[in-house]
Amino acid sequence: MITAPRKWRPSLVMVTAGMIGVVLAVAVAGFAVVRFNVRAPPGMELATAIALALLAAVVVGFVFVRAISRPLSELAERAKQISAGDVSGIGPLSHYGTRELAALSESFMTMAQSLSNRSTYLRTYSRHVSHEFKTPLTAIGGAAELLLDNETMSPEQRRRFLENILADIARMTDLLEKLNQQAQAETAAPAGAARLADVTSTLQDQFPGLDIAISEGRQHSLAIGPESLILVLQHLAANAEQHGARRLRVALETDADAARIIVEDDGAGISPGNRERVFDPFFTTRRSDGGTGMGLAIVRSMLEAHHGAIRLLDSESGARFELRLPLAGAALHKIS
Repeated sequence: MITAPRKWRPSLVMVTAGMIGVVLAVAVAGFAVVRFNVRAPPGMELATAIALALLAAVVVGFVFVRAISRPLSELAERAKQISAGDVSGIGPLSHYGTRELAALSESFMTMAQSLSNRSTYLRTYSRHVSHEFKTPLTAIGGAAELLLDNETMSPEQRRRFLENILADIARMTDLLEKLNQQAQAETAAPAGAARLADVTSTLQDQFPGLDIAISEGRQHSLAIGPESLILVLQHLAANAEQHGARRLRVALETDADAARIIVEDDGAGISPGNRERVFDPFFTTRRSDGGTGMGLAIVRSMLEAHHGAIRLLDSESGARFELRLPLAGAALHKIS
């Protein structure tokens, strides 16, 4: 968030009251001159009135320009700069004037930074999606051309090419499903409540090759719907299974209004060089085996949509994740 330097600033009401006060003071001074017939050389009364009016105009103009016009003009210029694609315009103003204008500029710059970050993310995301689809589509196109042009191909060769085409189609179908889940996770509204006990059997049915055990906290209600909680645990279980795990352990602890869930497996784990990238969309070490690199990214997006978070913990073997979620009924706030 882009914030203005913390210092005292007059409110817009104070500035307006000050300008009105100056005008009233000039009016009172002029009235005093007339009412009490202050003795002065001929023409001095008019000159004094003109001087006071000019002084009031200068003071009011200076206050107005410094407190209102100048910061608004700079904010408008920054808006033009940012709309033209120059992100260097995102940042604190040189002068803020009143408290209201400082708050307005902070909100505007924070919004501009958020939109800029989102635009960068979408450009990167689009490049990744294009690359992920281009590879299997190119393979499908090449195989189809060979099947069409080579009439002497043996049944075994033809079958192998058709199997490759079907495998690439399955990969694209899986990727489309993951992209859909990612979009749903990023736009999910926090709603519903679920317990680990409610989703354990479903998870065990979907991963019969994993010994899944929830050792603690099964009955605590979490501020996340059952379908969303299942989706989170599904991807963590799939990640464990794909890395050779045979056991998956889940434990929940409560801390004030939040739950801390530890999910750990006995698989190959995550190498130190990949720890910083495991939550990045499309990052995978299993691309040749059909991995999309979307699972952990979906988990993070879903948890953040429910005011939660996830991080990778150190472990001697396997992978160990810490999930944070508010408890059902607790005041929702972002957990870091």
